[in-house]
Amino acid sequence: MNPATYVELVRIDIARRLLEESSAPIKTIAHAAGFGSITTMRRAFLRRIHVTPLEYRLRFQTTGQGTSAAAATASILS
Repeated sequence: MNPATYVELVRIDIARRLLEESSAPIKTIAHAAGFGSITTMRRAFLRRIHVTPLEYRLRFQTTGQGTSAAAATASILS
């Protein structure tokens, strides 16, 4: 693995954790993870994990009770 790939993967890992655990704006998360812009983070997400940061957040963000936001919404709707 070359250094650029490693750095991108680490940045994605940081961004994924922040998307799951916080409600901070995506722009704030992009900068906190070391991406120069939201566009750069979005392209990296699409290239490596095949979803946008927003899609990732909607699928995996936790509500604070150990459940994902999507699961919490589904339980409310059913």
